[in-house]
Amino acid sequence: MPKLTINDALTTYGKQIRKYTTRMSEVRHEKESLAKIMEEEPEKADILKEDYDRLELSYQALSKKHKEYCDYTAMVTELQVSLQNIQAAKNEADAYAKESEEMSKCMQVAIRYGRGDRVPAKDLKKLMEKFPELYTMAEQMRMMSEKTKKKHKSLWEDEEEKPEDQTDIDETEAPEGAPEIVEADAVASDAGGTGAE
Repeated sequence: MPKLTINDALTTYGKQIRKYTTRMSEVRHEKESLAKIMEEEPEKADILKEDYDRLELSYQALSKKHKEYCDYTAMVTELQVSLQNIQAAKNEADAYAKESEEMSKCMQVAIRYGRGDRVPAKDLKKLMEKFPELYTMAEQMRMMSEKTKKKHKSLWEDEEEKPEDQTDIDETEAPEGAPEIVEADAVASDAGGTGAE
């Protein structure tokens, strides 16, 4: 069986589960019809018992395969959720680290500006946008300090907007052990029942 992505596995086995559910419903209906006939016409019970038993075997085989598909789909879904949670935690940690770095840079800009040093306008703008109270404090410190006029390069020059490297979770390889895809009619027939009419 070829390797499947999580998305492919959920799609493929979801379709199989729906097919098996439909076929199981059909077989159950046929069994109920036969049981009703056998109850209403006891003289036909012996003849119809064999057909009823075949349908019961078909239903059991379909049910077993249906459960196998459901179990695998549940495992794949659990993997998908785990990967999404890991990705969300990573994104949150990255955002926190970036925000911490931004705060650190803003603190440096405020200190430099407060000492009376010359700092790039874009750095002051970032400080004003992110931490207006800190900017106000730096302004007040600057008025009281001797102006040394030391010039500084921007702390944000090395940063360009970099695209985030996020993998698509749905394209992650699905776990090993995927059950073989078998048509519901084939399972029902192999177990001794009849195929779809």
